[in-house]
Amino acid sequence: MTAPLRHTIVALAALALSQPSPSPAQPDGTEVVTFDVERHLREAKNHMGALRYEAAIALLEPVLEATRFDPDRLRETYLLLIEAHVYRGNLTSSGAKEQQLWHEAARGLIRECLTVVELRHTRPDPPERYPSEMLEFFDEVRRQMFGTFGIATVEPPDAEVIFAGDVLERREDGTWRKADVPVGTHVLVIRHPDYQEIAEDVVIAPATVT
Repeated sequence: MTAPLRHTIVALAALALSQPSPSPAQPDGTEVVTFDVERHLREAKNHMGALRYEAAIALLEPVLEATRFDPDRLRETYLLLIEAHVYRGNLTSSGAKEQQLWHEAARGLIRECLTVVELRHTRPDPPERYPSEMLEFFDEVRRQMFGTFGIATVEPPDAEVIFAGDVLERREDGTWRKADVPVGTHVLVIRHPDYQEIAEDVVIAPATVT
């Protein structure tokens, strides 16, 4: 191989390595578009650090769809998006009406987040990391959406207690309790091999212990 030809081949190889890898193709030949969740989250956090909340929101909104099967990332995204809406409302210079719109959007995102079963127990934690308005909105929405179920005694004490599809563990104080139960009607089942099974409907009211 002559030197010029060898140099040409090396140059072509270097050029190929410098090009971005093509997206993987589906069987029909179309490219699969990949979504870089980590980059979006990183850039959104940078925008928030610079008080560019609308830019952060624009980056975070599509991340919700991209992380819908990843509860940990989905929770992180919701918390960032809610935080950005709260801060954007706090910084508005257009009066109370616009602030209310941003804060109401934050409440809507909280409702949306808590509707996801895997995210039902989501809270801004640690609380000192978040704006006080966000803590208040979470408490407000949670009181509207959830109640608590509790039983003081069961006979026999070793009976299995099932509520809203979940087996409840007996607590150290001898009671059974389930928090963050969606408002509405749920089925309570008490089961023991030596007794007839009991099943009844229980109505959970907002912000109450039933």
